[in-house]
Amino acid sequence: MTRENRNINLFICLFFSTGFVSGVCLDIIPTFLHSSPDTRILVSYYSVFMGIGAIIGSVMSNKVNSITYKKLMIFCLLLIALPFFLFIFASSNIALSLAVISFSIGLMTFDILAIPFVDIYSTVEQKTSSYTKVYLSNMLGTTLGMLLGGTSVVYKFSKLLGVSYKEAKMLTAEISKLNASVLSQYLHSYNMIFYISIIVLLFGFIPLIFLNERTSDYGVKNINPNNMRFDFSKIVKSKKIIIYIILTAFTSLAYSFVQPFFSIVFSSLGIDRQNVSIVMVINSFIPMLLIYFNSALSKRVGIFKTRGLIQIVVGIFFIFIYLLNKSVDTSINIYIYLTISLILIGNGVYTGLRGINAEILMNISGNELRTQMSAVNYLTMGLSQILGGVIFNRYLFTLESPYLTSYIVVALIFIPCGLVILTNIFCDNCKDNKMLRNNLD
Repeated sequence: MTRENRNINLFICLFFSTGFVSGVCLDIIPTFLHSSPDTRILVSYYSVFMGIGAIIGSVMSNKVNSITYKKLMIFCLLLIALPFFLFIFASSNIALSLAVISFSIGLMTFDILAIPFVDIYSTVEQKTSSYTKVYLSNMLGTTLGMLLGGTSVVYKFSKLLGVSYKEAKMLTAEISKLNASVLSQYLHSYNMIFYISIIVLLFGFIPLIFLNERTSDYGVKNINPNNMRFDFSKIVKSKKIIIYIILTAFTSLAYSFVQPFFSIVFSSLGIDRQNVSIVMVINSFIPMLLIYFNSALSKRVGIFKTRGLIQIVVGIFFIFIYLLNKSVDTSINIYIYLTISLILIGNGVYTGLRGINAEILMNISGNELRTQMSAVNYLTMGLSQILGGVIFNRYLFTLESPYLTSYIVVALIFIPCGLVILTNIFCDNCKDNKMLRNNLD
């Protein structure tokens, strides 16, 4: 096995551990904060916290050529692990807000670094399969984090109350009706998954020990921090990059209205804590299946057309979610199941684009700007998420059904953006990925 392939495999193992924590952050943390009246307000700012993390992460990742991947990844693992102690031992909103931001910085930086890292250590022929394997491992970790999260919370809750698992599970379906004493025990039951997450992250340090980097990997003979600054002149001169950044801003803004709140939506439909995690597992499992479908589709029609088509389809799904919950009695089981199915399929298809999005980013930027463009991409996403969080908190959070109403807003942004991508604005011929790479200017 070559050094390059070994580094890719080590990163796959590492990305699995950060994926586990992503599952906890997407499923467990929002419901943990939403369960207590004292911390519920923090949920409405969740996109803001994630946006701040993306911005700081994008700045940090741009320094990777002077810091090295290994050192920056070690620092990021610490940023992800330490906040769990705040969730276990702290109770103030300021401390919990800082914990979520720290999570976001570490996880977002890993997401940013994954794109140029895979690009460096894989050949042109390997890129699509390498991105697929890397993001598949991350999704597997996310799935496990969600599944183990909900199960461990209910298990610990049953032990603290001295009741059966089934009784504890039923209680978690109506958190708002719990008295103060039982609610306190319920919140305390989350500590178990927090400790498990710390252990998983400790195992994440093992692949980093064996990561073998060389100066030549960075494409420069001598790593000089003064030579690794953003070259905005090259970025702003590229029409393709500017358009891509604008589209990223709009789609990230829109998705911030729904992405952090999936578990809360499922809970609001009357689903207990364990089954919420099971639904969230399905929510992560579907992209693992579709990532292969998307990869195969991209080989036939091109990565840009695949992105555009899927974004339009997801927008249509989200319109149906809004109309379904606007015009019918959503307390009827069939409509609950239909709502859940539409959310799962829509989000699954969109999340399954991660590998293709990474390849698109590298294609339009080229090798010279790959690290900088990855950072700019996430910087754009971060600013958009912050703006999205502010808009959600000020205008959508006050509505009667803010989490479900947001889907129509997302759809009205996704569909036009998808149509723009389908115009072949990024390339002259998007049917062949090899031709696409040769076509870039």
